Amino acid sequence: MKDMIIYSGETLKAYTLQTLSGINTERDVAEALHKYITSPNDRKVCCLYGLLFTGKTTMMLQQIRKIDEFGKCLLVKCGYGSTMMQLREAIDAHPEAQYIFVDQVTKANDFISASSVLANKYAAEGRKVVLAGDDSLAIFLAKGGELYDRTRLIHTTYMPFKEYSKLTGKGLTEYIKHGGVLSNVFRSEDTTNEYINSAVVLNIAGSLEKWNDKKYTALRKIADSDLPSFISKVIENIGSDMTDNECAMAVVEYLNDIDFLYKLPRLGGRQEYLFTQPGVMYRRACEGKYAEKSAVLEDIILYQTAKDAENSDDIFVSRYDGGMGKGSVIDISDFSRKTSCMIDATLSDDHVTHLTDEAFCGGFERKSGTKISAKVVIYNGETKFTEQKIIYIAAEEYLLHSKELIKALTENVISDKESFSKAIASS
Repeated sequence: MKDMIIYSGETLKAYTLQTLSGINTERDVAEALHKYITSPNDRKVCCLYGLLFTGKTTMMLQQIRKIDEFGKCLLVKCGYGSTMMQLREAIDAHPEAQYIFVDQVTKANDFISASSVLANKYAAEGRKVVLAGDDSLAIFLAKGGELYDRTRLIHTTYMPFKEYSKLTGKGLTEYIKHGGVLSNVFRSEDTTNEYINSAVVLNIAGSLEKWNDKKYTALRKIADSDLPSFISKVIENIGSDMTDNECAMAVVEYLNDIDFLYKLPRLGGRQEYLFTQPGVMYRRACEGKYAEKSAVLEDIILYQTAKDAENSDDIFVSRYDGGMGKGSVIDISDFSRKTSCMIDATLSDDHVTHLTDEAFCGGFERKSGTKISAKVVIYNGETKFTEQKIIYIAAEEYLLHSKELIKALTENVISDKESFSKAIASS
């Protein structure tokens, strides 16, 4: 099959071991994939869902190496122009394969419209089916249609600093400049634009060409002219109010669907979206699209804190803007206690005016209905405690222990170095 590459048995063993030579560290989400592989049959397929260079193919090969029964595994790499019928023929030619891995599945022309066979036939037979593809929107659309409730999604795009550091051995400076992917794609404006075009713009445009999205008929009209240019323009204008533009908001929702943007919980005001990859944030700062580079660190802290707390019923993370050009802070509110932790994230320790401004803090307390119980500066320095009862936490230390610190700060149990060390000891 000229449009597909098929590995099985000894050829799969040789390819897997050669490709993974020297690669022993796994993504954190690999645990979820292994759980799918080893759990009883639930008649579902598993989709690795993420943008380019987030380790999807490597995760597949690492699982094949873990299974260590290459005769029972099959790896199919789809090519442009391939079809689901060809994929079926490839799988049917290997009835001994109990573990089926399909890479670049979204390159199959009819994947969105014909993917149900992978669940209805092969997963239903008790075989494990793992899918990955660079056009992640196509997988999202298939899950909403053909695959519906017969798939597990494993999101690979979110890569917190702790995991990035573990995988690459690099520190916060490198994470700010290049974080979010396992490749140096954010090294310049040109390479960043190339990445956004291939991983995001063409991801959305290509997927919509293969699927008649009835939700956004206005967007379909643009698709007939120049959808990629329109998507690029929307990305350029993230941060401005686009709520009155139906087509722009449709694209923003797709950007959120593919994990390129994160919809921030909001405390009044307009909806805000964060870029999920620090490298994209940093490049925009270099191009003057952020007010200052300290705002990049604030967004990184805000995104990771919001992600860590998103499954909590009581903890609410948002950005509070004092208005009138006063700037913003990060808020962690505990509505069960009616208290808040106010965080000022900055590159230096000479910018703490928000935390000492009584009018700013009072305005926040009135709006949120909570009492500020902790004031924190997260900055590019050492953790320390001051007479002003403001806690200074090293940004790298916060990002390495954010889950534990969120709990400790909202419970107001950190008052000195000893209590701080105790709070992070369990991580």
